[in-house]
Amino acid sequence: MYAQTQKSFLAWVGIVAAISFAMPSKAAVTLGLTSSGTTATSTSVSVGQTFNVDLRLTSTAETLTGVDYYFHIDGAAAGHVKLINRDISASPFTDPVKLNIGDNAGNPGVLDPSVSVLNSQGALDLGATISNVNSALPANTYLLGTYSLTVDSSTPIGTYTLSTTSIPGSGAVTQAPTFNEQSFDRQAALSLTVTPATLAPEPAGAMVLLGMLGLALRRRLR
Repeated sequence: MYAQTQKSFLAWVGIVAAISFAMPSKAAVTLGLTSSGTTATSTSVSVGQTFNVDLRLTSTAETLTGVDYYFHIDGAAAGHVKLINRDISASPFTDPVKLNIGDNAGNPGVLDPSVSVLNSQGALDLGATISNVNSALPANTYLLGTYSLTVDSSTPIGTYTLSTTSIPGSGAVTQAPTFNEQSFDRQAALSLTVTPATLAPEPAGAMVLLGMLGLALRRRLR
C-alpha cells in the first residue's frame, strides 16, 4: 500500500513538473532608473545642485504603444526635489501626454513651476506614446527619457528613494486595436543621497594660499 501511494505521489510530481516546464514564462513590463549615462541605481547630490537620471522600459514579450507614469520622492525630500528638464529625443516614445511647457494654469506642462515639484508624486503624467500607434514596438529595452532634477537648499540631509508610480491599472499600453493598459510588473527606483553643500574657500584663506604658492615659486626660481 505504501509503495503504491509513493508511486502515485511521484507520478503526480512528474505531471506537475511537466506542466510547469511546458508553460511559457509570464510576460513582464518593467521600469528602471539609473544615474544618467551609467548603470548605477544610486547617486549622490549636494543640496542646491542638479542631478540627471535615465529611465528605461523593458518588455519581455508585450508589444507596446505607450506608457503612463509619474515620479515619486519619499520621506522628508518630498516638496524639495524639482523636475527641471525632460529629454525624450532619444526615445521611441516621442509623443508626450503632457508637453514640457504649458500655460502654468489650465493646461500646464510638466516643467511648469506649479506642477514640477515632487511631493507624494509628480502632479502630471510623464508618459508618452510612439508616433505611429498602429505599429507597436516589439519586446525589448527602450529609453523613455533623460530627466534633470534639482535638490533645493532646504532639503534635509539623508538618503531617499526616487521612484516611478502609476495610477492602479495603468502603465503599459499594448497594441492596436484595443490599446489595453496594464500595470507595470516593476516600477523603477533609484537611491538618492543628499549631502551638505560644498563650501568654497573663504577669500582671506584663498589669498593666503596664493601667497604661499607664490613664495614657493620665487624660491625655486632663485
